[in-house]
Amino acid sequence: MDSLTQLVLGAACLGAMMPSRAPDNGEAATAHRVRLRRALIYGAALGTLPDLDALIPFSDPLDSLILHRSASHSLLVLPWLGLLLFYLCQRFDPVLRQHSGRWIIGFQLALLTHPLLDFFTNYGTQLLWPLSNYPFATGSVFIIDPVVTLPLLLACGYHWFASPSGKEGSRSGTLLTCSLAWACGYLGFGLATQHHAETRIARELRTQQKYEKPVLAQSVVAAPLSSLMHRAVLRRNGEYWEAYLSVFDGDAPLRWARFYSDDQACAAIENTDNFQRLKQFSKGLYRCTLQPPLPELQPASEFTVSLAPPILAVADLRMGSEPHYVFEFDFGPPNAPHSVVKQHPMRRADAASSLSWLSKRMFDPSEALPMPYSALAAPVN
Repeated sequence: MDSLTQLVLGAACLGAMMPSRAPDNGEAATAHRVRLRRALIYGAALGTLPDLDALIPFSDPLDSLILHRSASHSLLVLPWLGLLLFYLCQRFDPVLRQHSGRWIIGFQLALLTHPLLDFFTNYGTQLLWPLSNYPFATGSVFIIDPVVTLPLLLACGYHWFASPSGKEGSRSGTLLTCSLAWACGYLGFGLATQHHAETRIARELRTQQKYEKPVLAQSVVAAPLSSLMHRAVLRRNGEYWEAYLSVFDGDAPLRWARFYSDDQACAAIENTDNFQRLKQFSKGLYRCTLQPPLPELQPASEFTVSLAPPILAVADLRMGSEPHYVFEFDFGPPNAPHSVVKQHPMRRADAASSLSWLSKRMFDPSEALPMPYSALAAPVN
């Protein structure tokens, strides 16, 4: 998920491992307060640490996409890293030498909960690297969700400023534990609503004759900022369908929009390593389009204009919504693809209009998905 959520999750995990109530002795109470705050600082740093792999400068943008959330997010690597970091930190910080068992467990929790939380998003996390590079993901929670973040943030803030003595100290530890329980419960709720959406789609695919073309790949993931609504994508030969579902839809039929993918042009790069890597990472949910580049003026004559051959662009359909996708790559002309692909600049939808449409769609199943390209998109219903 986003960096703030990972930061406060790590802080809450390590903070919750410390005894929350201070001893009655004044000097011991001061030391205890230092320990509690130090736990939040260490937890926040450890919770953020795995995402620092995004700072590694890869020359190939596909490597930046695919190798993120690999070694630094592996459940087979992080436990050893946690032990090493604890050993190094306790050598220079005597605070960690008291309650060392709690500190070790807290270090492990702050690190391991990072990839486990990422697993619930749609990106893909290589939890078993180096034994497997499969990107595990459920997509049951959006990458930014204030319902998860805010309780953790408020609990950590209260824990930082609360007095560690008396009832206030006990209350601060209880709030940390409750915020973690809330986060776990919400993740379970997201899985339940996602299963409900998948069941609706499966039922409609079985009963409606208009879906005769076989589905090659399918994705049902949480819509932005809420697990109450989901975005569904079905990919078929030469096309892909997109729809939004809400838990408040009842028995209303799904409203699909159909978009076309130039799979024939994509066949020219089918056997290239770059395309196979992107196809595997996107789990078969990709779009191919031929995009003519802008005409270039030749320096020999100001009246000479030549059109370069169209380039083949491939987008990951899982992250974004038509026509704005987070990851889209220029593979070059189909007859002479690049050896190293180029990533297109990220295209962002207008946040205000997108949130306005999502809020309407949440409670109105008749609210159709806007048609971004009149020539490429067509409502199915």
